[in-house]
Amino acid sequence: MHLKKANTIVWLDLPRRTVMTRVIRRTIRRVLTREELWNGNKEPWTNLYHWDPERNVIKWSWVTYKGRREQYEQCMCDGSWVHANVRRLRSPQAVEGFLDSLVTAAQ
Repeated sequence: MHLKKANTIVWLDLPRRTVMTRVIRRTIRRVLTREELWNGNKEPWTNLYHWDPERNVIKWSWVTYKGRREQYEQCMCDGSWVHANVRRLRSPQAVEGFLDSLVTAAQ
């Protein structure tokens, strides 16, 4: 990981069911509404039916979940992130609490 200059790392380590539910809902919404993502790009219909993870964000999310999680676990254990304050947030409630703490700290 190339985070050597970071002083804080926030890892959203949400359960796979939460990640997949959100990815599926967001992808379907964006495809159906033709919502613009950036620079005129729109979510392609292929994100609903292609089996190739490089062409299907839902499939990509599924197949990369475990490996990414293992990679981040390794970074926490091997000292790669020792230079930073690491916040590992494992639930939507933990994310909310973290965001609330930022708002409180900014006031």
